[in-house]
Amino acid sequence: MLKTQTPQTLRMKQIKTITIFSLTCLIVGCSAYVPTIVSDGLLPFYEEGKYGYIDSLGKVIIKPSFLEAYAFSEGLGAARLDGNFGYISPKGEFVLPPVYDFAYPFEEGRAKVYIQGKPAYIDKSGKELFRCDCSVIENYKEGYAKIITHSEKYGVIDRNGRIVIDTLFSRIEDFRDGRAIVHGLEHSDFIRDYEKYPNQNEVGVIDTLGNFIIPYHRYDDIIEYSEGSFLVDLGSANTKFGYYNYAILKADGKLIRYDTPHSSAYVSGSFNSGLAPIDLYKYWNAKSDKWEDYSEELSYQGFINQSGEVIINDTNIISVHPFSHNLAFIEHEDEKFSVINTKGEFLLSHKLNAVHENGFRDGIAFVREKGRWGILDTNLKYILEPRHDEVVSVDWQNGNYYFSESHPSVEQGDIYIGVADFKGNILVPAIMKSCSEAGFINGLLSCEIDEKLTYVNRKGEIVWQAKKEKQNKALDNLNIAYMNRGYFYAYSLPEDPENIRSGGWYVDDNFPQKISDYTDIPKNKLSLRVDTNSRGTIYESYHSYPVFVLNVLDSAVSFEAQDSRLYMKVQAKDQNGAWRDIEYLPSSWCGNSYHRIELPAAHYWKLQTPIYEGGFKTKLRIALEYIMSEKSEDKYSYTKELEILYSNEYDGSVNLAQFWRKHDYYPASIMDPYLD
Repeated sequence: MLKTQTPQTLRMKQIKTITIFSLTCLIVGCSAYVPTIVSDGLLPFYEEGKYGYIDSLGKVIIKPSFLEAYAFSEGLGAARLDGNFGYISPKGEFVLPPVYDFAYPFEEGRAKVYIQGKPAYIDKSGKELFRCDCSVIENYKEGYAKIITHSEKYGVIDRNGRIVIDTLFSRIEDFRDGRAIVHGLEHSDFIRDYEKYPNQNEVGVIDTLGNFIIPYHRYDDIIEYSEGSFLVDLGSANTKFGYYNYAILKADGKLIRYDTPHSSAYVSGSFNSGLAPIDLYKYWNAKSDKWEDYSEELSYQGFINQSGEVIINDTNIISVHPFSHNLAFIEHEDEKFSVINTKGEFLLSHKLNAVHENGFRDGIAFVREKGRWGILDTNLKYILEPRHDEVVSVDWQNGNYYFSESHPSVEQGDIYIGVADFKGNILVPAIMKSCSEAGFINGLLSCEIDEKLTYVNRKGEIVWQAKKEKQNKALDNLNIAYMNRGYFYAYSLPEDPENIRSGGWYVDDNFPQKISDYTDIPKNKLSLRVDTNSRGTIYESYHSYPVFVLNVLDSAVSFEAQDSRLYMKVQAKDQNGAWRDIEYLPSSWCGNSYHRIELPAAHYWKLQTPIYEGGFKTKLRIALEYIMSEKSEDKYSYTKELEILYSNEYDGSVNLAQFWRKHDYYPASIMDPYLD
């Protein structure tokens, strides 16, 4: 979802995700699946806790009655009334019964469904075409799809579900020109000493039949493919100073590299317009064997051709964008941008403030000049003179872009999104707080206006908007068909009252509380208790059970945390009686997200967990990871022993998709480091 928000609103957005399902998922389904065609004109809307359908004019065709619903495709829409999904007609009647964990839109007469956690394909009569004993079937491309097994092994199947490339890989990149980079089952991205661990350097290239074009162990890494060549890493053992040692491997097997005896120069990208970027270094002592420490002030970039010649080598260029249409944007030391051709000639008489993404694509580029964004063509003429505050995102497929503007009439810093086409014609003015990344479907765009789910047309007219929610609405149990994202937040008691961040980077206000009543609390232990005799509220609209983490030990207990989120998840027994997670902890690329928090002796945290409701009755419990002990090995390293603490078991019900399905997550901004 495209949205504008601050770090302080990220927690609140999780509440909206629960109550108003992600707008992108609402329209087209999740797990990165976007159908080629949505042809029937019926789109879902959400009102009073249920989903119905409208047409392109905003007229209600199917009244709200579904717990979850997705856009129609090829005459059918995936929806659920209770725990399972089926397919409904434009009359709102099930024509394929609700027997699936989850159901995707039909495309070319076929649809992907999940049955007891396994993906299958069906036709429009409901006939099962094939079922795959795997966890994921990715989208089909040119008649083939990658699969991922339950043990996270990759393979490839055809349209009939037959395996054409066996599941012998830990990763298969997308095929390009009939070639794909693969990683073997023993490969590790974290071990670089491949002389000591030779089996953990399993990276190669295969063809569409699974035959190796480049075998394992030839290169330390094969990074990407472009214009018939691969960017490869020759390994630190092959360079004098142990730095990056990238080269270009051409189709004829010839290696293109840039050799200097004492430089940290290396090819850093793939070829476009016959040129590849190269990282260079301003100074080194050619007579010395001493390694010159890397300095950002001394680094710069240029371009190398397919003969290995550095043909653009200007120390005033600190960074470069890839070539496209024989043009490239380059950044100067003053952090402003110019345009060059493949000869390195500067083509603009003035500099630009910024460039969106990598520059030119499909003959245009979004650039900022004098603080405003516009559109430049390959003749370096403005199609759209700079006028926008920001360009948020570009929909290259449909020829639209999303821009943002600040509203001086509202709260300072409040930003709104609009949509325009590549000629600069405004389709929707900047009135939306967020909108669907799926773009316009059947002429309508799903968005958020005035904190309400809204559909607008290409004239910027509101054709449908959710009613204002009733005040004091009765709470519901949480009925979802996906794994819930971790939500158990807590914090340490600050050691320094003047420095509340002493417990971690992200501050939560759920501080430890002193235990005053020890009745029914297990003595001399750490315990985790779900109080099913009491009720609370979570996500503003849902029933919850109070959860207590109680430390009745003589000393404090430490916990790993992620922006104050405990490593704590609800589990449920599946159909086979095995405990499985129905919640997950997201991944963050930012090291500042990870820290520790502490629960002192004789203290507790009080938390809340949703009361789940679904079509499958089962037992539930909560699992919490804590640090049992740790030991310093030396001044630089230590070992720690982790333990899992389990709560009491309690009765409940869930939906089967909660055991396996994650819906898509879109980071809100650079301040949101989470990947899922």
